[in-house]
Amino acid sequence: MPLSPEELGRLAAEMARGSTASAARPFLQVLARDHRWADIPEAITAAVGMMEINREMGARFLANSVPAVVLGALLRGDDGDPSRIAELTVEDKAWGDRLRAFAFAGDGMSLEAAVEELLDKARAKAS
Repeated sequence: MPLSPEELGRLAAEMARGSTASAARPFLQVLARDHRWADIPEAITAAVGMMEINREMGARFLANSVPAVVLGALLRGDDGDPSRIAELTVEDKAWGDRLRAFAFAGDGMSLEAAVEELLDKARAKAS
């Protein structure tokens, strides 16, 4: 689901408090905690649009933080055995690169599919 006007307002408030892209990271963590994977690229685009300078650098910084944000949410959540999820991220060396690329390209559907694929593999390993 797209970000609501209220959510965009919260993101704008976060961006106003901090003057760099890192101010948007807590907002991305909330989206990840709520499994709103497809909305993460939209939030990155919105946050970068609120930056006055270094937009390209901000977009890269936020896209590069997506694997850590996603992994943090998965390891803290109820998505199965965290050790299996961690194992899969070690076995599939390119999983983070895929998430970064989808986030940077603004491709929420592919980002969501990649996270769900990781979860499906973790669930299959648990069986």
